[in-house]
Amino acid sequence: MKKKIILTISAIILLYFLIGAVLLRTEIIQRLYIFPGWSIKFGKDDQSKFSIEPPIIYQNRQKLAKIENAGDNFTIINREISAKDSVISVNDENGDLLFNVKLKESITKNPSIYNQSTQKTFVVSDIEGNFPFFEKLLKSNKIIDDKFNWTFGNNHLVLLGDFFDRGTQVFESLWLIYKLEAEAEKQGGKVHFILGNHDIMNLEGDFRYVKKKYLINADSLNLEYKNWISGNSELGTWLRSKNVVEKINNKLFLHAGLSPNIVKTGKSLEDVNIIISKNINIKPTTEELKLLKNQESPYWYRGYFTSQDGYKQVTQKEIDNICNYYKINHIIVGHTPVDEIRTYYNKKVIGIDVLRENEIGKNTPSALIIENNIFFAVDEMGRKKAIN
Repeated sequence: MKKKIILTISAIILLYFLIGAVLLRTEIIQRLYIFPGWSIKFGKDDQSKFSIEPPIIYQNRQKLAKIENAGDNFTIINREISAKDSVISVNDENGDLLFNVKLKESITKNPSIYNQSTQKTFVVSDIEGNFPFFEKLLKSNKIIDDKFNWTFGNNHLVLLGDFFDRGTQVFESLWLIYKLEAEAEKQGGKVHFILGNHDIMNLEGDFRYVKKKYLINADSLNLEYKNWISGNSELGTWLRSKNVVEKINNKLFLHAGLSPNIVKTGKSLEDVNIIISKNINIKPTTEELKLLKNQESPYWYRGYFTSQDGYKQVTQKEIDNICNYYKINHIIVGHTPVDEIRTYYNKKVIGIDVLRENEIGKNTPSALIIENNIFFAVDEMGRKKAIN
């Protein structure tokens, strides 16, 4: 009897750790408690601290805030906008200029469907504030030059979300994307920024994974972090103009994936984007909103790669139905980590969220380039290989 009790308790403890590890890894929980005051947290402890911050344009372009560096000193600026602020400077962590950004004359909602011939499409997801990696990736693959100017011609750059959280250079990345959008369009190209779950979490005030640096900087600027990306800030307005899913020719791009249940609703891609956009910060109460904003939403869904965490893994038939309904040949997603970039479901699904090492040059290829409809995995050194 005693042996049976010990085995039962051991099995329960083992099951607790197994389930907890999965929940930590998939961000459903942030900590797994062992004893009171002792817990396991996924990822390293947050050692970030006060540092330089790129300009924050807020109160409908009436105010500007930033943290500058001059030698060993920091200057905290929070002032009214002036005429010269139509062009802002983004500096690196040493205070040196990275690039200048001209504010857009207007911000409009992006379409959901693009039918444009393009020789190349470059796709990356889950940068998560790692600006040095993002910079190296774009430069080595000839998307931008050494001065951060667009050099990708009339081709497309697709960013599959999760640029927020975990890293300390989120806003450097966002301002660069903002800048490249305008430059790409002048050359007949296009930058597509598609919202992921962490991007939407931040827009909705869920700051669980925001680095401590941002909260310290917000206190120093006397400007709450939520106001950096509110609906009347420049980047907040810009982000709210973005979609959660876009179709480019015969390919579908989104952060996590389309659930088969969304297809059953008969919603068009435009419907999905409009409903989610209009309901940021609104708690889902209807069945429609629950489907589009909870675990089966296009920015949370994990059913393509796993049957764990309450997800039932999709079948080939369900993938075929999604492709037939939206008239697409491929679905390209990030969000759920995969060991390598490859195809799934008879080459109809491609997962590109490959976990990266911190050291440049030692990463498994974690971006995708499509050249004349041939798929290649590429790394931050510009090396590429065809995928299966």
